[in-house]
Amino acid sequence: MRVPISIVIPLCAITVAATWWHGTRNYDFLTPPPDAKLAAIRARVGTTIPQPDQPADAVSSPIISARPLEPNPATGTNATQGPPDLDEYREYAQEGARYFIDLAVLLESQGQSQRALLAWERVLDSTKPTPNEARAAFKAIRNLRSSLPEWHSSPSRITLHAGTSATTAQSLAPAIAAIAGEIENAADGLLQITPMINSGSGAPPAPGPAPGPAPVALWLSGPLETSDSTDVFSITIDPAQQAETSIRKTAYQLIRSYLKRSTDLHPPIPIPESEDGKNAFTTRVTRLTWRAFGNRLDPENARKNQ
Repeated sequence: MRVPISIVIPLCAITVAATWWHGTRNYDFLTPPPDAKLAAIRARVGTTIPQPDQPADAVSSPIISARPLEPNPATGTNATQGPPDLDEYREYAQEGARYFIDLAVLLESQGQSQRALLAWERVLDSTKPTPNEARAAFKAIRNLRSSLPEWHSSPSRITLHAGTSATTAQSLAPAIAAIAGEIENAADGLLQITPMINSGSGAPPAPGPAPGPAPVALWLSGPLETSDSTDVFSITIDPAQQAETSIRKTAYQLIRSYLKRSTDLHPPIPIPESEDGKNAFTTRVTRLTWRAFGNRLDPENARKNQ
């Protein structure tokens, strides 16, 4: 027995309409999503797009929030009133890097740039981010730091030491001074770095073939003879190479090694061998980390800032 087409067509239309109504009757297609949800979506999309100097396959997995951002105690009314401290949001460290990334994007969308910067810094000094999460934090910190004022504090007095021969000291002085300046600028007013070169005998070199690369000992210390200091690393600097790169990377390793054994903060992420570390002191070492470094080497100043 055939069913007349005049019955089949209405039945099909009724079935489709009923199915659509049952599946979508509880959805609101007109109200836009909340700002928190949009901010989280922007964070996920932004971190999956390779940068111009980054190969297309460098981003292996998107940053996806592990939990809803709202309600979020870190963005409650009381939590965003008053001036923040450098250790702001550390109590949420157990939530992980993705939590801080979503928090930072939300705060930035609300115009709270200083707090957003602090949230991005927590990604680096309070969690163990993935390479993608770390790259997102480096970029955000560099952008935000350039638009915010220095952190007002009495700076800790730190000395960057270099020990080498008298014949090398003079040529090395500009590079040592340049790296000391980089560290001081990166510390955002929290450190005062003084370069000091300790040179040996000034006797002229013996006749014969030109000597090889000059050995240089590097370390950082506090302002007093009794102050604590980092380890001493010895490197050789070839006159034909860029001295600043070698000194910068060695100073970074000294700071990272000292922080690893003297604080409970996560140490700065190492500089890849292929990079010169030009922005490492600014993007990889957070201001809270700089303060901890200064407080350990200059405890007298730490007591004044309490």
